[in-house]
Parts: sequence; structure tokens; C-alpha cells
Amino acid sequence: MKQLGTDEKVAKRMEHCDTDDLKVRIEKLRAKGKTYREIAKQERVSIAQISRILKQPTVGEAGVKPQTSSVDSDGEEAAAVFELLEKGKSLPKIVIDRKMSPHEARQLHEEWVGLKEIDVNQPIVLKQIKQLQKLLAHEIVLSLPLRQLFKQAGDIGGFRLKNCSYVNSKGFCTNWYWNSEDGSKYHKQADALRCAFCFDFKDNRVAS
Repeated sequence: MKQLGTDEKVAKRMEHCDTDDLKVRIEKLRAKGKTYREIAKQERVSIAQISRILKQPTVGEAGVKPQTSSVDSDGEEAAAVFELLEKGKSLPKIVIDRKMSPHEARQLHEEWVGLKEIDVNQPIVLKQIKQLQKLLAHEIVLSLPLRQLFKQAGDIGGFRLKNCSYVNSKGFCTNWYWNSEDGSKYHKQADALRCAFCFDFKDNRVAS
């Protein structure tokens, strides 16, 4: 048991050293003009944690006690902000009440929204599910008539494509053309859908 207590003390000292080193690195990066987001990406910590670390006084200064774990303080701050968000507080109001940076408030708000979106019991998720169900039902209702319509158009257009006197041997509609600047005439490629809705169909089987 005595050895276990010693190991715990060593682990706590190492944890404090790591926290102090992180604080020093963050302070140096801020002195170089790095933004919170850039530091968070480089050190792999959250913006909220950076703000918390920078607010910590240096351990060992006169009259200053070591701070509690940054993880614990981050959790407490997140819990307090989440509670205010649940009550409908705006971000500017939260920044004023909690005396926190806008970056930190925005980061916690994004995390709060992200948790809301993955929680299937939240109203926002249930609302999105209902909207998706309505959309799918609407698509299913429309899909059958549309398939029938395009099939019928394809049948009609295919017949006209084969029997229209305006369609030449190369498959171009000589009734659809435009003249270029040099006087050349260009024809549109005939297809079943275009022929289905054509009002100038001329059956080449009918004797003139």
C-alpha cells in the first residue's frame, strides 16, 4: 500500500509537469501570433482548454496555489455552458455571464450542437427523421407515375424515330437545324424523347 501511494504521487507530479510544459508551449505560440485554432491543431487540444490554460497563473508564484486539473475545469465549464444553452441563453449572454472568450463559447456551442445531432432522443433528430420520411414517401408516390410516363414517351418516341421522314439516314432531324455564320446548316441529333414531344412528326409510310 505504501508503494502504491508513492506511485500515485509520482504520477501526479508527472501530470503536473506535462501540464506546465503544455502551458509554456501554448504561451510561446501565442507570443508568436498563433491563433487559438492554430494552436489547438498543433497541440491537439481544444480551444476551450487553451483558453483555460492561458488563464492559469504560474505555479509557485507568491500567494498562488496550483490549479486543479485542466480536464476537470474544462468539464465544469462545458457543463455550465451546456446548462445555459439548454435554458435558451444566447452566446453573447453566456460570454458576458461566464466571462469567457468568444472563441471558447463558440467552440462549446459547436460541441453542444454536435451532441444534440447524434442523440436520437433529441427533438432536432426526431424532426429530421420525420422530414426524411415525408420526402421518401413523396418520392415513392411520384416515382411510379413518372416511370409510366417516361415508358410511354419512349414507346411513342421510338416509333416516330424509326418512321419520321424528317430523320435522315445518319439519325439527324432535318426539321431541327440552325445556320452558322458561314451559311452551313447544322441538324440536331434525333432521339426518342425529342421525337415523343415533336409536333411536326411526318410518317414516311404514308404515301404522299
